[in-house]
Amino acid sequence: MENNDQNREPRTENKGGRARGNGQRSGAQPRRSNPRGRAPQKGAQSQSPAGEKRPTVSRGAAVRAQKRTQMDAQRVANQWMPAQVDENNRRANFIDDSPRLKIIGLGGMDGGGSKNMMLVEYVNDAVIIDAGNDLSVDLPGINYGIADTAYMETIRHKLRAYVITHGHLDHIGGLPHIVPKFPAPIYGSKFTIGRVEEIFTNFGLPMPDGFELRTVMMNEDTHERLKIGEFYVELVRVTHSIPGSTCVVLDTPVGRIINTGDFRFDPNPLDHERTDMERLKELGNEGVLALLSESTTVERLGRTPSESTIEQSFKDIMEQAPGRIFVGVFSTNMNRIQMIVNAAVHHNRKVAIDGRSMVSTLEMAVRHGFMKIPKGTFIPIASVPAITDDRVVIICTGSQGEPSSALQRMANGEHRHIKLKQRHGYTF
Repeated sequence: MENNDQNREPRTENKGGRARGNGQRSGAQPRRSNPRGRAPQKGAQSQSPAGEKRPTVSRGAAVRAQKRTQMDAQRVANQWMPAQVDENNRRANFIDDSPRLKIIGLGGMDGGGSKNMMLVEYVNDAVIIDAGNDLSVDLPGINYGIADTAYMETIRHKLRAYVITHGHLDHIGGLPHIVPKFPAPIYGSKFTIGRVEEIFTNFGLPMPDGFELRTVMMNEDTHERLKIGEFYVELVRVTHSIPGSTCVVLDTPVGRIINTGDFRFDPNPLDHERTDMERLKELGNEGVLALLSESTTVERLGRTPSESTIEQSFKDIMEQAPGRIFVGVFSTNMNRIQMIVNAAVHHNRKVAIDGRSMVSTLEMAVRHGFMKIPKGTFIPIASVPAITDDRVVIICTGSQGEPSSALQRMANGEHRHIKLKQRHGYTF
């Protein structure tokens, strides 16, 4: 038989490689082995057509670099990890519901200083500091606004008390709406509690069946501390335009909170109720977790003058005024009203009060001994037309142009007893 091996083309082999047969392309070079007899790896250093060498990293070097990176990261992490890992307190997929103190501003946080209301909550106890209204609301059929109490719905079972800094309506005006819905005792100074009881009496709307107003008078001069749930509360006297103004000191399980309310540092207030600076220093030295402070006009440099410096101004105005004098003030500014009364008595003028809220507050202040009015000084507003113009001073609400105020009704010609004249004097 014919030997076919003689007709086959020779096969070329390289060490460790495959044989190339007839399928080898013309001009192809045999595959060479590296010094170890292995074919070069994909990604090994190669030479580009332009002759440039491209840097390469072997697989072993890459693995070793990755291990070094992991070891460095673990070393850094070990510096901040405890030696013993608590398997029951892993952070991943874990919600931290440990006890914590919450301070939530429900109103008065917008810089306007209205409807002030703040909630302090810790675990199963919560207190409200102030609950005012907003008289600046200008909407058809709306007299004023109050804070949104939606969150209180979720913690009504935790509510222990309302603590009030002072008796201005922007701090207590919302109480008749909120307290019947979320009942709890109301804490405050003697004058402040008197104001609270007054607005509930004059509220004008029926209270829910079974509701009973509960109040607790506190002495801001003796620094008494009362326990309310997990909290301890103390009132500290501060100077403001209304008697009985205080800052609230709330001691919580995690630290002390101080809410200053409205205040000024007046060295010579008319009612002699100076801010208790010594007690504030003591509280500061003991440590305060959070100070929630009055901020009105803090951007202005300088110091607010003492209230007593304007008392002489009222006397000068009344001496020079040829006719009636109208003074527009806040209905609760008892210190300012006392100044006006003193100046009127000095010039032998009678005083007439107009404005329902002012009359009500004044009656309460006189009843509790916060105002000193000589007998025969006040006359009814209906008697003013019968007295000569230079012998009367009319104190009324409306210093900020409130639409329904007494002064606004006089200016519009809608007042029942008083008509304004060109020669009258007006002070705001």
